[in-house]
Amino acid sequence: MSWAALIARGASLFLLLPLALRAFAPETVTVWLALVAIATILGMCDLGFGPTLTRLVAYALRETDSGTQESYASADWQTLSQIAETLRPLYLLLALAGLVFGGAIGSWYLSTLILNMEDPADGWIAWLVLLASYGLACFGARFTVFLSGLHRIAFVRRWEAIGVLVGTISGCAILLCDGGLAALMLATQIWPLVSLLAVAKEFRKTTGPHVARMRWKLHASIIKRAWPAAWRSQIGMLAGVSAIHFAGLAYARLASAEEAASMLVALRLMSALSQFSQPPFYTRLPALATMYQVNSIERLLSIAKIGLTGSCWTFVVGAIVGGPIFREIFALTGSQTPLVSQPVWALLAVGFYLERVGSMHLQLSAVSNQINWHISNTVNAAILALCIAIAYPVLGIYTVAAAMTLAYGGFLTVYAIVESRRHFRFSVAHFEFQSTVVPGLVLIGGLCLSFAAAFA
Repeated sequence: MSWAALIARGASLFLLLPLALRAFAPETVTVWLALVAIATILGMCDLGFGPTLTRLVAYALRETDSGTQESYASADWQTLSQIAETLRPLYLLLALAGLVFGGAIGSWYLSTLILNMEDPADGWIAWLVLLASYGLACFGARFTVFLSGLHRIAFVRRWEAIGVLVGTISGCAILLCDGGLAALMLATQIWPLVSLLAVAKEFRKTTGPHVARMRWKLHASIIKRAWPAAWRSQIGMLAGVSAIHFAGLAYARLASAEEAASMLVALRLMSALSQFSQPPFYTRLPALATMYQVNSIERLLSIAKIGLTGSCWTFVVGAIVGGPIFREIFALTGSQTPLVSQPVWALLAVGFYLERVGSMHLQLSAVSNQINWHISNTVNAAILALCIAIAYPVLGIYTVAAAMTLAYGGFLTVYAIVESRRHFRFSVAHFEFQSTVVPGLVLIGGLCLSFAAAFA
């Protein structure tokens, strides 16, 4: 994500979230944040074609391509046109499949939570709104996939930021007018779809000079080339980042309404901080893929190290100052749902930091288009689920944070670094000390100080 998009999402945290916590009872907050988590999971359910086809688009460029119309003239437009045509029917099928399977499973999961609301009908309408917006957004995601591979991430995220920001403002207006959950979901979901129209227009402008007629055709050669990496990527994503959302959803079914709402709020904030830390590294991925394609490995590692360092420091600063700031904001706005205690927040921060480091190294390995996420993240998700099942009766609200720290610190992050080293043959001690170790030590030290201050 770009800085512009993440600043817009930050506005939703500082404006929309406090207003929602003030307006809604914990039972409604739990349903709202469960809907947000489900939407995030559904957004990743593209069978892994999103990141894989983005890399294939990047492979069809030259390292000197700068993301302008003139630079695209040297690209392999025979391959690019086949990818563009394949995206249309492919993402239509993905959207329909997501609506059927996601709708059925989501309805089963939400049934208990929605029945606990004061107005269950409002909850069910909100769920239908989310499903409708998901279907349209999934079909439109093909534009984002293609333009991201053309190094147009900044453009795509800028329009994403506009949609999220307008949706946040509309959502705040709904809450200030005492609107319900369904009205809030409609206000926040419709504007990102509107902003997607600008991305679609840019897609047609970019492909127009090079593709005379866009057909509805699934090119077997593109699917065959993408599938071996795509399905591994899909399992990896679902068992990776989505594992955190699944953990929160599982906890919401186990805990009381107030504890569930409190933990889901903390996970929402930590996920936002994690996303906010992504741009220094993730915006470089298409360029890294192009460097790998032309065998510019030394430059690739240098750029990757800069991105890793920037992402780590961004997360560390946000995690240290975020807990006290959000706790003060919720107190001032009269939130009906309290934030988790400082010890829980600190343990969550460590778990999320380890997840960030591991995920970035897996993404670095994926630049080679050799995907092993399906193994590593599945094992990690199994460890996470086992830890939650065993620890919940003993640890209570500490369960998710402790399980994340054990799973990521004990397995995934170590595995990801080793896997990254296997692909690019760098010195682990030298590379990590210059990128992830120092920020991690500062994170632990800063959280210890904030912990001591909270109980002084």
